[in-house]
Amino acid sequence: MKDDRQGRIPYEHAKALYQKQQPEEIQQRINIPFNEEAGVFTFRLLGEDHGLSWPEGVLTNSRSEVVTSYVIGILVLRYFALGSFATPTGRKVTYKDIPDGSIYYPNFKKRTIDRLAKTFDRDPNLLDQDGKDPGLGDRSLEVELIDHVPVTYVCWEGDDEFAASANILFDESIKHYFNAEDLAVLPDLGIVWLEEKGNLPLDLGMYGG
Repeated sequence: MKDDRQGRIPYEHAKALYQKQQPEEIQQRINIPFNEEAGVFTFRLLGEDHGLSWPEGVLTNSRSEVVTSYVIGILVLRYFALGSFATPTGRKVTYKDIPDGSIYYPNFKKRTIDRLAKTFDRDPNLLDQDGKDPGLGDRSLEVELIDHVPVTYVCWEGDDEFAASANILFDESIKHYFNAEDLAVLPDLGIVWLEEKGNLPLDLGMYGG
C-alpha cells in the first residue's frame, strides 16, 4: 500500500483487532463463511465477491486483485473485527439517529450528503445501478454496501428556486456493525461506486479521493 500516515495508522489498528480473533469466532459472530482450506472469508462488497485472508488481513476482489485502499481496508477489517450479525429490520434511520451521529452530522452533511446532491445534479442518471428502488425522493437506490448492511441514497432534483438535495439512510440494524465515525466514511464508498458506474477503485483514497 502507498504509505499514507493518515490511513496507515488506523489501518494497522483495525488489522490488529482482526488478527486477535479466531476465524471460527468471527464466522459465528458476523455470519460470514470462512474457507478453512484457503484461509479466507468470502463476502460481497457493493455487489462484487471479495475475500479477506486470515490472519494476514489481505483483501482481494473477484479478479484476485489486491485492494490497496486504506479506507476500504479499515472499514472491512472493522466490520469483521467488531460487527455482530443482525437481520435488517427494514426501518430506515438517518445519520443523526445513530449514537453520536449528531456530533459528526455537520461534517457528514457537508462532505458526503452535499457531495451526493451535487453529483446527482450533474448526472441525473447517477442512481441507475443495480439495487432496489424504495421509491423515496425523486430518485432513490438501496444498495448492500457489504453483507447485511443496506444503505439508501435519496436525491431530489433542483429547480430555479431550490438546489438539488439528497439524504443517506441506514437500516436500523446498522448500529450492530459500525459506529458514527465509521459511518461518516462508509457511504462515500457507495458514492464513488455510483460515480464510477459500478466500479470501486482498488486504491481509493480517504473521503473518496
